[in-house]
Amino acid sequence: MALKSLSTGEMVTVARGWTEPGPAHDAVQVRPALAAFLPKFSRVLVGIVAANRAADGANAATLDALAAEATTVDAVHDAAVIATHRYLEALAEISGDGSLLELLAVLLPQGRAHARLSFRGEAGEAALLTERLAANPALKKRLKEIPVLKGNLWSTVEQWLTAAKRLGQIEAERAQLLHADSDQATRADGVKARNEWVRTVHALRAVAETEELGEATYALIFGTLDATEAAATRRAKASRRETPATPATETEDAPS
Repeated sequence: MALKSLSTGEMVTVARGWTEPGPAHDAVQVRPALAAFLPKFSRVLVGIVAANRAADGANAATLDALAAEATTVDAVHDAAVIATHRYLEALAEISGDGSLLELLAVLLPQGRAHARLSFRGEAGEAALLTERLAANPALKKRLKEIPVLKGNLWSTVEQWLTAAKRLGQIEAERAQLLHADSDQATRADGVKARNEWVRTVHALRAVAETEELGEATYALIFGTLDATEAAATRRAKASRRETPATPATETEDAPS
């Protein structure tokens, strides 16, 4: 999937995983060839954020409110995802019931990484799970049969599905507001910053290939990027099924 198909918000989320303190940043920082890209990504982020901030205009207050809500909703989503994962893992280990791990794989194919996806990515994964549950009612019944204190595991799963759906709505609302406020100059700046992000990611990947990274280290550094690209691929396929093809010009010059 072309990197240019990622939303601007997804680009920011991925890059911040490398530039801000955390496991991915640490894995990049200790490898000089990769660490050399960190200042570049920091500059690219400044450009992307500046372009979007300039576009906020009259909708700045609403955008700030949506950002604050998204942070709160995402915390609920992530906590419910991680709790579900830990709970089913623990139950499977204690009971020796392998079907619990099979259920976990259906709920969270990417494991706890579901809590590290972009907002759009989390919304997309939740939509896919909702479809799986609808197609197989026995799964939902099984979740309701697994006790959690005075309730059941379905209530926790439903909590993260609801939160993820709202995150998708917030991102859609935010995109509409930014589009409404943006002018041609701001769009040009945004396109330039996005193109630079794409080129820098391609270069980082190329250098990483020469570093002979282990599978675990590669996943640590590029796991979020790969998951976000996969979600973008699914969105693009769904969009092509629903609407006629139209020229895509938002990121014009960057390589795929």
